[in-house]
Amino acid sequence: AFQPDEMRRYDIIFSGMVQGVGFRYEVWSIAQKLKLTGFVENLANGKVHAEIQGPKNRIMYLIDCLKQIPRIDIENVEIEELILKKEDSFEIAN
Repeated sequence: AFQPDEMRRYDIIFSGMVQGVGFRYEVWSIAQKLKLTGFVENLANGKVHAEIQGPKNRIMYLIDCLKQIPRIDIENVEIEELILKKEDSFEIAN
């Protein structure tokens, strides 16, 4: 159970072994369970980009969950706060 937390939207860049390992599906799946919105997409440079919106504690939990998946090796996570958007789903963008 999560405590209520402030709504945030983060622009997140994941680097490491994050393509070809089901990473986008895992982000989407966890985001669905946590009722987060936004999108995730592969970048041409081998990194994965996501914009994720929801309670801050749930977004941080999602990142922690991804770090626990053995086939994924996140070397770095860059996070920048964005302005909230009106949206009602989480999508895999590409």
